[in-house]
Amino acid sequence: MDHRDILYVYQTCFQTPEGEFMRRSFYMRIFFLLFIILVFPAVSDAVPAFARKYETSCQTCHVAFPMLNPFGQAFRNNGYRMPEGDQQLSREPMIPLGAEPWKKLWPHAVWPGKIPRWFPLALKVDFAFRQATTGTPEVRTDMAFPDHLDLFVAGNLGGPFSYFINLALLHHGEFGGLERAFIQLHPLRHSLLLNIRIGAIDVRAVPYPIHTSLIQKATFFASGVIDLTALARGFVGLQMPDDVTQFMPGATQRGLELWGVQALPSLGLEWALGIVNGNGLGGEAEPNSDAQDDLMAPFEPLDNNNAKDIYGRIRLKIGGFPIDGRVARKTKEKPASVPQLMSWQDTALWVGASFYVGKQPTRYGGEERIRRYGVDGILWWKNIRLFGSYWWGSNWNDRVLDVGFFNGFRLPADVLEPDHRLQMNARLYVVEGNIIVYPWLIAAVRWEKISIASVFVRHGNETTAIPEPAGPARWIPHVTALVRANVKFIVEGVFYTTDRYHALNMIETRLVFAF
Repeated sequence: MDHRDILYVYQTCFQTPEGEFMRRSFYMRIFFLLFIILVFPAVSDAVPAFARKYETSCQTCHVAFPMLNPFGQAFRNNGYRMPEGDQQLSREPMIPLGAEPWKKLWPHAVWPGKIPRWFPLALKVDFAFRQATTGTPEVRTDMAFPDHLDLFVAGNLGGPFSYFINLALLHHGEFGGLERAFIQLHPLRHSLLLNIRIGAIDVRAVPYPIHTSLIQKATFFASGVIDLTALARGFVGLQMPDDVTQFMPGATQRGLELWGVQALPSLGLEWALGIVNGNGLGGEAEPNSDAQDDLMAPFEPLDNNNAKDIYGRIRLKIGGFPIDGRVARKTKEKPASVPQLMSWQDTALWVGASFYVGKQPTRYGGEERIRRYGVDGILWWKNIRLFGSYWWGSNWNDRVLDVGFFNGFRLPADVLEPDHRLQMNARLYVVEGNIIVYPWLIAAVRWEKISIASVFVRHGNETTAIPEPAGPARWIPHVTALVRANVKFIVEGVFYTTDRYHALNMIETRLVFAF
């Protein structure tokens, strides 16, 4: 069936023989359009950027977009290149920026580069319908049509450089901004053990794959604000705050990262070490109280303090598909090919450890020291993927002056001194399971919890304990159905087990297109 057939069906259903529209229900028209989009996605020519370049299915790299399969992880590690035979597999010619002989003349000539003939663009459109299930909100339903509109630009430049840009054109009904944007340098010609990434990046120390997760609801890594300001009011913040001084390890950060992967016999090694501004993307610095100092500022910083945050990660993969995607071949003459059959499966165990340390300014003055340490693991057995993570850490505030109460508990007057420190210790648990029922039907469930272990004021060897608020815990069941490789339907629920957060329970359905 082509466009003319679809037009004929539409005219038959909604027009009279004279060509005038019949008085049909508005909902019938909407149903018809949704039916056309779902059953005949060729109408929109929906083909993602890399699928266009290599003329292959989205399932080559994805279980269901955006969740990567083992080959997709290797493709990303290789700087958005096919691990083997990239040039022969690419169907998109590159434009040389200079003749090849110039390489022999370097440094007396500019080293030639390459750019793609067509700009590698991709769009993702997300429609959402939400229904509140508990509480008494004034608005219990929401038709966010659309809810998200994302623009992606990614690829490689035919040499050691690759890049990735994600612009959130629309986010929850409002015009968004920069989500991620970075360039990568792969200096080792035959190895991925050392790579350099610079820009607005997703922090690799966070074990949960925030940007490649099937579950739409951001994990507590990205949306759970575990800071002393929120805890002083008796709760853990669960929405992405506008205040850039609130710390979220999963937020996009501006900075520099060294990372690498190395395939060993039956093993894979992954590591990362980064330095970032901290406190998310940040914003303009608040005006200094001294106007003369403002006039003498050398630049308007995006960071909000001088301290930079440092993080690191190391992880091992035992068994399964090679971490760099380079499969040993019996004969070198055999041409490289794109894997298709059973690409969503793997048989491997991942174990990892990570840390994140930094500082952030507080609303009450002074600075707050952040410490986070964690371990995580993934077991991928054919159609089943299990993930677990445990993070623990602390926030130290070096100034409690003028903070007269905490979680309803009035602090004694003798602890309201500049040399007293307020400390919070917390733990974060995440467990998730995914099962691929069919290649087009994936079910998932995630349980996560923030546990506030202790809060106290310390002065020397003396401590004053403070009642800690109950942390949130929730279940998130999820089902993804791929109507087509680039069109999916999602049903997802969010159910908090902690009484204080029951008002946030909801169910939502989504229709997502990528083209």
